[in-house]
Amino acid sequence: MSTSFYCPGERRGPDGRLEFECNFSSYNAVHILRLIGESTHESGYWKAEDLSRVQRRIIRAINIQSERAPFIEEPRDEHGVSWGGCSDEQLLRRLRKLQALVKHAQDNSLQILWS
Repeated sequence: MSTSFYCPGERRGPDGRLEFECNFSSYNAVHILRLIGESTHESGYWKAEDLSRVQRRIIRAINIQSERAPFIEEPRDEHGVSWGGCSDEQLLRRLRKLQALVKHAQDNSLQILWS
């Protein structure tokens, strides 16, 4: 399962995708939300006025490696299920992608939904 973060009402490009959208596995989305101190419900939203706070939390997580450290995981196998793990580089990539979406929403006074 996956979780998409997006701005409702945005137009889709010719390929059907939104330019500013983040799609993470549900597991990774929960980790990102937890890392930035946000609610980890399966779906939710940030109003335009919430985005400055969210952006500050993302910047903090990007700039302070010790904030990310608890979310770094080695690949492993458990009960026949393989978990790919999560490196610091993967966390940073996801945070930067979410940061770009938040900036886009801020610049355009949009809210962000996830589900």
